[in-house]
This record gives sequence, structure tokens and C-alpha cells, in this order.
Amino acid sequence: MVTPQHDGLRRLTSPYEMPETAGRAKYVRKVFETVRFFWEMWEEDSPGDTDAIGLHNHTKLLGSITIRNRVLGNFYKQQGLSLSTAAVELAKWLESKDAGPTFDAVMKADLTILCRSSARPFQIVNDTETIIQRSFVRLVRYLQRQHLASEGAHSRCFD
Repeated sequence: MVTPQHDGLRRLTSPYEMPETAGRAKYVRKVFETVRFFWEMWEEDSPGDTDAIGLHNHTKLLGSITIRNRVLGNFYKQQGLSLSTAAVELAKWLESKDAGPTFDAVMKADLTILCRSSARPFQIVNDTETIIQRSFVRLVRYLQRQHLASEGAHSRCFD
């Protein structure tokens, strides 16, 4: 009835989960993955490849560059927000732009749990080998997320 724990969260398996709950869980995970992706781009002093940013853009209403500017530029570089705070602020901002569901205490709790599993102090990463290794980890996380959401992966994810 319940999925294995993934990044601190469990979900009901598909026969028991309501469609709106599944959609909300998918949305929360994408918000989390977006802030985690841009956290890593900040550490690597990279704006992020536009194809990779596109894979993290979960709304057709806002462009990928707009989301990058908000998360990487505003939340991280200007305000120095933590991963968890950035996730909450992104969810609130998306709601204000009519690009996401209503932000509430349950969504905040889910984002906090997801972020807790990946939270760490900011560290500059400029070693080429480390950046390549981190890129492979991001690829695996993307493929795993697509598998958990029962969606196919974009063919350009390997670029």
C-alpha cells in the first residue's frame, strides 16, 4: 500500500492514491528538484545548461530562464536562502503566478522533509572531475524521478 521511502517521503501506491494527491506529490518533488538543481549550479558557479533547466521547468506559464533568475539569482545569490526556504518561497511564488497549486502547511512540511535529506552548507565546487561526477548524480536523480512519476525521460537528458 505504501511506497519505499524516497528522500524522506513515502506515498501510497498507485492503486490507493487519489489522482489529485499523486499530482500534488509530483509537483512538490519537482519544486524540490528545481531548488536542489540550482543550489548545485550555484556551488559550481554555473548558470545551468538551458536543456537541463528545461527539464526542471514544470510549468508552461513561466519560462525556464524566469525560474532560473528567480531561484538562482534572487533566492540564492542575492538573498542567500537555504534549500528549504528557497523551496517554500518557490512554491509560494509559483502559486502567486498561477503556475502552481495552493501553498499550504502540508506542502511546506513535505518540502521541508525533502530538503532536510539534501541540506548541506554551501561549498564552492570548481574541480572538473567533481563537477562531472555531480552531473552523473543529477542524471540518475532525474531518471529516478521520472520513473517514480511513471513518466518517460526526455531524450536530451543525457546531453
